[in-house]
Amino acid sequence: MGFTIEETEELRRLWNLELEDRFEIDSFASLPSSSNEYLSSDGLFLKNLISKPLTQALREIVAKKPFDPIEYLGHWLLNYKICEEREQRRKEFELELMLEREKLPLWVSAMLIFL
Repeated sequence: MGFTIEETEELRRLWNLELEDRFEIDSFASLPSSSNEYLSSDGLFLKNLISKPLTQALREIVAKKPFDPIEYLGHWLLNYKICEEREQRRKEFELELMLEREKLPLWVSAMLIFL
């Protein structure tokens, strides 16, 4: 690819840092449940509700290294919330649709009886 030895070493160093960061984030996100005994109720609340999205956001920040990571994190979390709400509405709509589909044969049968 035409990289110099120094550029290759720098890329290797950056890659190793990336791997170390991923390992640290993974080990934090997968705290054993036995560690819950040391968490306050606030800590449990935060761990249960935001550990997954926050871990995903931090991984992306480490990978992309944005100019302003705080702003990036804020936008990422807002987008995550929007996507979660959209997914919840989609699931509710699918449930309603499934229930309507189950009612349809009953309605058709009732209509045929009256004909």
